[in-house]
Amino acid sequence: MGAGRWGQLDLAGEAYKVTRDAADDDRPLVPCADYPVADVCRFSLAEPEIAPLPVDLGVVPYGAAGTAQALITNRAQVDVRVTHGERTVEVPAHGSAELTFSWTPEGATAGCERQTRRDTFVVQPKDASAPVVPRERAVVVPLQVTTGMATFSKHEPVATETGRSPDYGRASVDWTCPAGYVVEQCEPQLSSCLSSTRSCNAEGYRLTAEATADGRGCAFRCTGPSSSLWGDHGCAYTAAMVCRLGCN
Repeated sequence: MGAGRWGQLDLAGEAYKVTRDAADDDRPLVPCADYPVADVCRFSLAEPEIAPLPVDLGVVPYGAAGTAQALITNRAQVDVRVTHGERTVEVPAHGSAELTFSWTPEGATAGCERQTRRDTFVVQPKDASAPVVPRERAVVVPLQVTTGMATFSKHEPVATETGRSPDYGRASVDWTCPAGYVVEQCEPQLSSCLSSTRSCNAEGYRLTAEATADGRGCAFRCTGPSSSLWGDHGCAYTAAMVCRLGCN
């Protein structure tokens, strides 16, 4: 490093003249720009501190708007204006303010995926005549979100054969939601059994649809009478499952 740097005195207490050694280039020395003293130099527009980083918007389905706040701390010795999109906030020297970051993720994946992007805000001195360098800073903020389709649904007709002793096992269905989803609805639709009223919950018939114990799927069951003497029996319905996004 050259002998004549800022803030160095000779034995008489006089400031050295600016000199350079062979490693220096021909740029003029600029205080608070040539040295890493942003936290203490009044002439530096120091880059603000941001917490947390990255800014996590949590779980947000495709097409929905997610928001999250981050704390911006002004490390400069001067008051600043922070402009983010259409919003501008004033932050005093060494003060803090919250900024809200928004993002609407897009995609078509039936499952959880992590997406990242970068947002930017601009920092300028509140007093436009303040002798600071640089005159403004564009600060990049990394964002992340966990996303996927809001819901996943499945519908399928289910039926036993018609007969005096049908195999009701054919009317038992177990489904599981895709990874990252939890069950929201299990429902038998358009049910029809060979009771006198076509009900699947009368005359010995029983049709159920329940969420599994872990909350990640549906169990459909239909049981009914069996007889080799009294007519035909049978069970038919449409199994319907709806799962919602529930990424960890």
